Amino acid sequence: MTQFDGSAFAGTDCGPASVAMAINYATGEHLKPLEVRQAIAKLPGAGYASNPNSGTAIGDLARIARAHKVEVFAGDGPSSTGWGPERIRKHLAEGHPVIVLVRLAFLPGYAPTSTFDHYILLTGASGKGYTYNDPGLSVGAKRTISEQQLQTAQRNSSVPGQGAAFGGPKSAAPSTPPAQTFIVTIAKGDTLSELAARYSVPIKDILALNRTVVNVDRIQAGQALTLPGKPPATETATATTTAVPTRTAVPTPSPAGS
Repeated sequence: MTQFDGSAFAGTDCGPASVAMAINYATGEHLKPLEVRQAIAKLPGAGYASNPNSGTAIGDLARIARAHKVEVFAGDGPSSTGWGPERIRKHLAEGHPVIVLVRLAFLPGYAPTSTFDHYILLTGASGKGYTYNDPGLSVGAKRTISEQQLQTAQRNSSVPGQGAAFGGPKSAAPSTPPAQTFIVTIAKGDTLSELAARYSVPIKDILALNRTVVNVDRIQAGQALTLPGKPPATETATATTTAVPTRTAVPTPSPAGS
């Protein structure tokens, strides 16, 4: 999801776009950045968000997430800081996407002279770094950044270590795993909503078994997804009786954004 949706707020909507991705992942909704921005502007004490030149505060991103029944894991103090590698990796391992504040100049692909702060959504971790979605790019999904690059970008922001984690789908760790699952391969033009309707499976259950799908509005042709239940007789999907419950795998009142 990109923040550049043509609205007057596009240039400063990295926060709304990032939390929209987190909310959509957790709930299966299809929130857009402008909808989040408008909702923030209506919150008590958040009138600043009506200014297109203003970024959005981490605390207000959290308030919007909670309004959509998404659990929020804040950081330390009113600025929600303390988001270093240990805390970030802990939440990513638990299936919680993490929004962090960074200085744009230190992200891969940006001019080193940029002075703007920016929110990104971390979605996974590896031994060397992280996978993240960057709302400031037209194709910003599943980018990678090293541990050192991320720490440098965080350290140089106006509020170092600021961030928040967000709960994943409610059925992410079901107490009773599905008795049977099957694999489908995404065809060109397929959407998650269409797949859910086609196989009579709630979107949240699909997300619970396919942790790599963070943006519910973007699945790719050729991608293999695990679905719960028995495959229809007409399908050539690969069935298995082994459950697949494993899941691999935001910014205080000081407004920021790019």
